[in-house]
Amino acid sequence: MKRSSKAKETFVVTILSSQNSTWQGTVTWIDKKKTLPFRSMLEMLKLIDSVVNSETPSDDGYTSFIEDEKAAAE
Repeated sequence: MKRSSKAKETFVVTILSSQNSTWQGTVTWIDKKKTLPFRSMLEMLKLIDSVVNSETPSDDGYTSFIEDEKAAAE
């Protein structure tokens, strides 16, 4: 599903701890009521980017909100 570049998305980032000079926690996509954990700031940004730029799939090994939705649908 391609999203309009003007679509607004809302996320809540919860930082649970800070280890190895990075954050660990959860990011919640408010519009879809989905929460996924992240182990680093890079992973958190990849999760958010998976929604904002969903027309460019990533195969870098990180979980994404879009992949999580596809798995739930199967």
